[in-house]
Amino acid sequence: MSAKKILKLELREIGGREILDIRICVQNGSGEFLPTKKGFSLSPGRKGELIQCLKELGEMSLSIELEEL
Repeated sequence: MSAKKILKLELREIGGREILDIRICVQNGSGEFLPTKKGFSLSPGRKGELIQCLKELGEMSLSIELEEL
């Protein structure tokens, strides 16, 4: 059985700087989700760019799925 995974978005402070952390977390034996090294961080000021990229990716994925049908 493989571990359950989630994608976690979190606004955190590291070294006095606020960051938007996007990370894959896996569930341990006691049900707690622990962060992995798989992910990335960026400044909160760039969240608009991230949202736009995700929208474009979603539109591309939808187009590909429709073409395959």
